[in-house]
Amino acid sequence: MAPPDRSRRSVPGDAARPAALNDLATDAEVTRRSARLRADARAEGGTLRATDLIENMLA
Repeated sequence: MAPPDRSRRSVPGDAARPAALNDLATDAEVTRRSARLRADARAEGGTLRATDLIENMLA
């Protein structure tokens, strides 16, 4: 028996996704919060520091 074809799988909400993503991407508050979080992350050392912290916690 052949495996099911998942290349065209339909997920509930597929039709709403583009509109929801557009709403999120164009929301001024989301844009401001994203910029603030990005600046905070950079001020704390960015992704390099984040990976160091995670690796130290796992060691």
